[in-house]
Amino acid sequence: SSGGTPFSGTGQFKLALVNGAGNTTYWSNDGTSTAGSEPTAAVALPVVNGLYLVPMGDATLPNMTAIPATVFSNADVRVRVWFNDGVTGSQQLSPDQRITSVGYAMMAGSLPGVTA
Repeated sequence: SSGGTPFSGTGQFKLALVNGAGNTTYWSNDGTSTAGSEPTAAVALPVVNGLYLVPMGDATLPNMTAIPATVFSNADVRVRVWFNDGVTGSQQLSPDQRITSVGYAMMAGSLPGVTA
């Protein structure tokens, strides 16, 4: 929400995949995050009544890099998000959200000698 009201408009998002402690960055939307820090560039995405969809790793979007499957060789990967509504500035959302089965299915699908 922005000012207590669900936000609608174009939001600026910064994303990082970090470890459980939040002090190691495995990936960030623009490749600049280190040690869990805020990335430099944001990805502009539509938000409707506080709801948004982030196609993480979609390198066709400006300021978005692909996510290497090797990220999911780590046991505890979490998504860290910063949001800017254009008024209040960039704010880190909390808590970081743990990635469960889908990310790890990507890793399993990339194992040598494994066929689907």
